[in-house]
Amino acid sequence: MNEEGLINYLLHQNLAKHSKFLECFARTGEWLTKDFLKISNNITCMEIEPKYIQKLKENFQNGKILNVDSVHYIDNISDRFDVISMDNPQGVYGAGYCEHFEILDKVHKVMKSKCFLIFNINIKPFDVNKTSGNVTTNDNYGSDYNEWMNRRRRYYNSQDENTSIDFFAKYYTNFFTEKGFRVSDIRFFMIKSSVEGLDDNLARCVVKIS
Repeated sequence: MNEEGLINYLLHQNLAKHSKFLECFARTGEWLTKDFLKISNNITCMEIEPKYIQKLKENFQNGKILNVDSVHYIDNISDRFDVISMDNPQGVYGAGYCEHFEILDKVHKVMKSKCFLIFNINIKPFDVNKTSGNVTTNDNYGSDYNEWMNRRRRYYNSQDENTSIDFFAKYYTNFFTEKGFRVSDIRFFMIKSSVEGLDDNLARCVVKIS
């Protein structure tokens, strides 16, 4: 997965060499988190699945690895972070969580006053059960598609399953502004679709709080 654009953006933000990074949905760290080592080795990884922990420890030998439910455990973290990444699954997962919806309401508890937030947004969700050909997913993508779409409609207060970058830019600027934070920049970095013939549908949203 090519994260060059996002990493280059962060490299130009004058982050300190030992800036504190938090990844909330790490898996083995090879999708995005490992690229953060180009900026800092002060990385905390949260991952709920025990089968990924050993690989995480190998990939982040100087990092802090937590085998926890990140949405629940984030309430117990006393550290504050410069960069917080939520490489969140798509669809409904775990203890009834959906995308980044629950954890984004908690992330302010571990933010420094100036912070970068990174999370996945879905412009055009697809029903994996109706997609022909080879489908490569890393999180049982959208296994309950109807429930997923219902959750999205309630969260975004919109009946439209497909959304635009402009919509997300306005939505999340308002989201953080209403919580009392100043959004000084918001960027989107598209992720190339892993499904042959399917348009790119996922993007990394990066919100700069200052």
